[in-house]
Amino acid sequence: MNIDLKEFDGVVAVGGDGIYNEVVSGLTVRELRDHDQDPDNPESKLSQLKLPIGIIPAGSGNYTAWYLNGTKCPVTAALRIVMGRCVSTNIASLHQGNKCSGYSGLILGFGLFGDVMRDCEKYRWMGTSRFKVIPVGSVLNRRPVNVSISYIPTENKRIQCQEDITIQKPDFLRLTSVPVTNTKSARDGYKKRTVSFSDFLDTPSEWKTAEDRVVYAVDTYPITMKPDGTRMAPNFGGDSLELLITGKCKLADHFRQLKAVDDGMSSCYDFEFVKKIQVQRYRVRVLRNKTEDFYLNCDGEVIRLEHPEFDVRLHKNAVQLYGKPNR
Repeated sequence: MNIDLKEFDGVVAVGGDGIYNEVVSGLTVRELRDHDQDPDNPESKLSQLKLPIGIIPAGSGNYTAWYLNGTKCPVTAALRIVMGRCVSTNIASLHQGNKCSGYSGLILGFGLFGDVMRDCEKYRWMGTSRFKVIPVGSVLNRRPVNVSISYIPTENKRIQCQEDITIQKPDFLRLTSVPVTNTKSARDGYKKRTVSFSDFLDTPSEWKTAEDRVVYAVDTYPITMKPDGTRMAPNFGGDSLELLITGKCKLADHFRQLKAVDDGMSSCYDFEFVKKIQVQRYRVRVLRNKTEDFYLNCDGEVIRLEHPEFDVRLHKNAVQLYGKPNR
């Protein structure tokens, strides 16, 4: 924690989404403390991290690298890092009680997706195949949760310091390498970039309450997915978190919706029992039996709910990732 970060140009993580999460979490805590902000205070203001992060995919999922480069090829990822170009991306903070439980750069799921990851952790000996088998049983044993959900909606558009970038998925699935441009000019272009602190402030608004009381899942994705024709495509640095609330529904309908999500269909959230709300922040209070445990899926890591309420907040463009998705 005492190393001078000015001595470094960036950080490269070799691994999957969990390793990326650990790097983001460590740098975020350091950034907050350097500015005399308390990581355990959900009201703390986070500036953009000083060091950009590169990801060389070597894990089980590698979704962040895939979304960023359009491929899970480690050679492509390494070349993108050498080029030095960066794209802004959002993260979300997770607080329980008066303590920070973590930061998410990919997915933060409560309810079903939390149970899925908890169940998968029991079968790590199965390797990556557990992610294809275990979730089916988790869905069959899905459990409704009584909750109260409040949120701060995104009502006013704000000027972004960098326009949103969307990957054109069909062009990138076949990508295995990229041309190398002038590295020095690319790095210089990054270092000269300035960011207004206002980019990280919440849109002024009042807390509202969601109507749903019994849900199967409450999820959000810091890298939002947007329709691109018939498919969904990742979108970096959006103005909002998309709060997804899965309400009561028949099991067969739920399976169809989850299959559409897995297939990346643009209509995957167009179901009556799925509510989408653009938010800056939200809170979930569980109205539960004290003997029952609940879990959150934070970028593939399981976090046990230690308090009846948790708080999630958007930190816009807080991270710079080495890479440049094509339009």
